[in-house]
Amino acid sequence: MKKLVVAALAALALVIVIGACKKDSGALVTPATPQGQAAPAPAAPHPSAAADIPAGAGHKGKVLEALVAGEYVYIQIDEGGKKVWVATMQAKVAKGDEIEFADSEPFTNYQSKILNRSFDSVIFAAGIRNNGKK
Repeated sequence: MKKLVVAALAALALVIVIGACKKDSGALVTPATPQGQAAPAPAAPHPSAAADIPAGAGHKGKVLEALVAGEYVYIQIDEGGKKVWVATMQAKVAKGDEIEFADSEPFTNYQSKILNRSFDSVIFAAGIRNNGKK
């Protein structure tokens, strides 16, 4: 329970930081990389982020899409037939990976300035656990 509260507070702090950023860096790396070119290496995830997520707690699903936006990555997963978006600090994921993250209240009608798009619903997570391809 304590870890869940800490994860929720960390997610809230992440949301506050995102909301406080007034300058749009304009930096955008698209998930699709032209054939023959290597995708840029993402920043290292927070070292304790995955360790704070108890296995089997919260959300779990297969990565359908990942959009890198500055220091964050927006990941769409298939969670038992339901498509869910999660945003977190940079994390290394690939289509088909199975990930887990702690549950928190989703933001509805969220607008990403860097991606220049809206999300009907997105969960901000302090970190994810990547279980690889299953």
